[in-house]
Amino acid sequence: YNGFYHTHPIITDSGVSQKRLLLNNASLRVLERCFSVLGLKMPEKM
Repeated sequence: YNGFYHTHPIITDSGVSQKRLLLNNASLRVLERCFSVLGLKMPEKM
């Protein structure tokens, strides 16, 4: 999840943490969809 920020250390504005949170949420939704397609259950907490 943090690879983008490691390659772009210049990004230090206050919105970074919020964007990272949104990115994580979107990725979790995609993972959830993949798991449900495979018939698996996502763990309650990652």
